[in-house]
Amino acid sequence: MRARMRVRREWGCENGRMIPNEMVKTVVCPICHGGLRFNADFTKLRCTQCEKRFRVEDGIPVLLAQEAE
Repeated sequence: MRARMRVRREWGCENGRMIPNEMVKTVVCPICHGGLRFNADFTKLRCTQCEKRFRVEDGIPVLLAQEAE
């Protein structure tokens, strides 16, 4: 169980696909250029500044301003 928790901290996952947190640290919000963080179930990335959310489809973040929630 601890190993799984460690993996989830280091990686975001959605439907078995993994996105390294290192990649998420280098990607910024296309609207305000704020940092992005995963939501609790790893299905969306949320901007830490403007609070916009971007979905993750098949392990790929959809970072289009017009697709933000």
